[in-house]
Amino acid sequence: SICHQYLLYEKVIDSFLPFHRRTGSDKCHSYFESNILSMMSQHKTLEGSVNAVSSCQTAMHLYEIMNPGFRERYHKLNLQNLRSGRQPTIEFRQHHATKDESEIVAWVCFCVLFVVNAATMPQIIADNIHQEKTLDELFDSVIMCPPLKEFYSKRRAIFSGLK
Repeated sequence: SICHQYLLYEKVIDSFLPFHRRTGSDKCHSYFESNILSMMSQHKTLEGSVNAVSSCQTAMHLYEIMNPGFRERYHKLNLQNLRSGRQPTIEFRQHHATKDESEIVAWVCFCVLFVVNAATMPQIIADNIHQEKTLDELFDSVIMCPPLKEFYSKRRAIFSGLK
């Protein structure tokens, strides 16, 4: 369910990070690949990608389809440590480097809440995916932390030029 939720909300997460950390930026292909674009290159649609995740019979198959290709480690949601058995971690590669304590705390809280809450959500039925998800949906149904919603709503306004 973590992978399902990430596919659904990758674009929303992009919206509250600086442009250079978003899909389509020049640095995007140097440091990370979009999981959804990688999935859609094989499965054509978001629905097809979600169905592909749902149909995985083994953890190894899930790791391969979520992080495909020779740059498998360089995806926004990186599952390769689970694949290799090196350590039992999921890596979120999307955030930029920072020394700002409030940004660091917010991102760590976001990642922890995303994983913990998404892991307990019911499996998604791809037939019910008809529109792009919103920031409100992400924070109201997955993250469920009003202060983080406020923090990232402000960040989104800053990065969209709306200050």
